[in-house]
Amino acid sequence: MPGRTPRHAGAFDPFGALGMAGLTAGLSFGQVLGWSSVPILGMLTAGVLALLVLPLIERRVRSPIIMLSLLRHQVFSSALVSLLLSYLALFAVSFVMPFYLEQLCHFSTAQAGLLLTSVPLELLRSGVPQRRAGWQREGWHWPADWSC
Repeated sequence: MPGRTPRHAGAFDPFGALGMAGLTAGLSFGQVLGWSSVPILGMLTAGVLALLVLPLIERRVRSPIIMLSLLRHQVFSSALVSLLLSYLALFAVSFVMPFYLEQLCHFSTAQAGLLLTSVPLELLRSGVPQRRAGWQREGWHWPADWSC
């Protein structure tokens, strides 16, 4: 990108890591421990506070993980919103489909699972031709092509 600043070796951010770990743990164990329990409320509060403080910290560090100045570009911001909406639509359908097949179409769990294996197989198949078409300029990437 034109005007790109050189990247420096970043340092580990313990505050951000603890905040994200608190948010993740709070959402993961909230059902088990109870949403109103003190540990869950503490973890969720720490996680939300870490997300709120994130922009302030990212503006001051030498090598930020998220370059907030990119969000000023309309094309980049609209592409992010478009990506978010497409993933929301894709995963909402993937989440609801097993319930639809089992409860409304009266398929067994095995039949519904067998029908739904076509989705990851198609994602796997669609990633393989990228190398042949020249869409990946840096060469073959296993995680990008084989993760489903």
